[in-house]
Amino acid sequence: YHSRGIQIKGEYKTMLYGGYFTAEVGMRYHADSEDRYQQDDGYSMNNGRMELFLRGVPGSQANRITTAHALSAYTLAKWAKGIFTFTAGMRYEDVKLLNRDYTKADWRRTGMVRIEVPNSARAIMPGIGINCKLMPQLSLFSGIHKGFAPPSASLGQKAESSINIEAGLRYANQWFKGELIGFNNNYSNMLGSDLAAQGGLGTLDQFNVGRALVRGVELLLQCQPLPTHWKIQLPMQLSYTFTDTKMKNSFTSASWGHVLYGDEIPYIFRHALNGQIGVESKWADINFNMRYNGDMRTVPGQGKIAQREKIPANFIIDATAKVHVIKNVDLTMNIVNLTNKVYMVSRHPSGVRAGLPFGIYGGIQWKL
Repeated sequence: YHSRGIQIKGEYKTMLYGGYFTAEVGMRYHADSEDRYQQDDGYSMNNGRMELFLRGVPGSQANRITTAHALSAYTLAKWAKGIFTFTAGMRYEDVKLLNRDYTKADWRRTGMVRIEVPNSARAIMPGIGINCKLMPQLSLFSGIHKGFAPPSASLGQKAESSINIEAGLRYANQWFKGELIGFNNNYSNMLGSDLAAQGGLGTLDQFNVGRALVRGVELLLQCQPLPTHWKIQLPMQLSYTFTDTKMKNSFTSASWGHVLYGDEIPYIFRHALNGQIGVESKWADINFNMRYNGDMRTVPGQGKIAQREKIPANFIIDATAKVHVIKNVDLTMNIVNLTNKVYMVSRHPSGVRAGLPFGIYGGIQWKL
C-alpha cells in the first residue's frame, strides 16, 4: 500500500452580528495505490506443528494493481451567540479509480494479458447542525448531513450515498456526564463488501446493496464519584446502543444471496451494552471492561433468527492494569476474557468461529 498527497487549510475569525463567527476552508489531493501479488500456500499439521507442504505460484491468488486519485475540498462556518451555536458546511469529492488486473496467467506482469477497469465518483455533501445550551450543564443538539463513500474500481459500482440525521441532549457537571442521541441513516445506495468473513467468496469486491435504513439510539453515562482532590479515583462508564436495520429493496448477490425487502442487515448487533469501572492512582491503574452483545443474525432475514443463522448473545469481561514503577517506566498487563467464556463471533467463512479464550499479556512501557 502506498499513499501520498498534499493539503492546505485556512481559518478566519471575526465578530458578526454580535456573535462569534469562524470560517474554515481546506483542500486535499492524494494518490493511493494497492498492489496485490499473492499466492495460496498449503500447510499440514505434523505432531502438532504446522509445516509447509505445497508452495503456491506467485500471483496465482491475486495479481492486480489498483490506483485512486482523489481531490477533496470543504468549507465550514460556525456562528455562536448567546445559547445558540449554528454550524454549516459543504464538502466536495472527486475520485478516479483504475484496476489493472494482470490475471493469474501473466504472473510475471509482462502486460501481454491485462484487464483494466476504471471507475469514478463525484459528490457534493452539505451538512448543518445546531446546538442550544439550555443551562450551563444541559444542551440540546441536532444535525443533518449527507453521507458518501467512494466505490471500488468495478464496473457498474456506484458510490454510497445517504442522508444522516441525529438529535440528542448532553448533560455535564463536575462529576457526571451523560449523552442521549437518536440517529437515522437513510441510504439511497449502501455498499456491501464480498468478504469471506461474511459468507462471500473473499474477493473484497464491493456490491450495490441499494436502499437501506439504519436507525437507533445511543446512551453514554460517565461518572467520577470521588472528589477530585482524593489520591484515588473511581471512573465509571456505561454505554448502550440499540440499532434497527432494514433493507428497502430486494436483490441478489454472491455474498448475501437472495435479499428481500424488509430484511435486517447481517452482522450488526441489535443490542450492545458496554460497562467500564476502574481504580486510578499515582502508582497504578486497574480497569475492568464488561461488554454484552445481543443475538446477531449472520445472513439477511426477518423475524426470529434461525439457530443456524445466529450468533448467540454473550457477556465478556476484560481487564487491564498498569503499574508506574519509576518515572517514564510502566509495567502493563492485559487480561482477555477473564472468565474464559466460550462464545461465538462468526459463522463465516468456514463454519463457526469462536472468540478469544482466556489470555494474559504483559509488557514494559518506556516513554522517551
